[in-house]
Amino acid sequence: ASLTPTANCNDATNTIRVNLGGVVDLGDRFGTGIATSANYTVATQSADTTPPVISTAVVTGNQLVLTYTEAGTLDPAALTGNAGFTINTASGTAAPITVSSAVVNGAAKTVTLTLSR
Repeated sequence: ASLTPTANCNDATNTIRVNLGGVVDLGDRFGTGIATSANYTVATQSADTTPPVISTAVVTGNQLVLTYTEAGTLDPAALTGNAGFTINTASGTAAPITVSSAVVNGAAKTVTLTLSR
């Protein structure tokens, strides 16, 4: 048997169930019960290759909140620690501002960077 998932689908909770009463072994004995597969993921969506576009940047205290536009949502798990961000001053003459953490809010479409100063 073949399983062809629907196009443009992303579902992490799937199992296959087989009624063993319809299965016959080589000794012509019918099975009993139901066999269930382990969970598997179906992901037929195309990879998102369009980068988000920053629409606003607001500093409040030691936080820089970037608002972005994106057709999908960013994956919060993809950013760990400071996620490689470094902030430079407008003049470029002062030392770069280090970022201690980066947090994505996919629903609000924001990235919040916590700054060293």
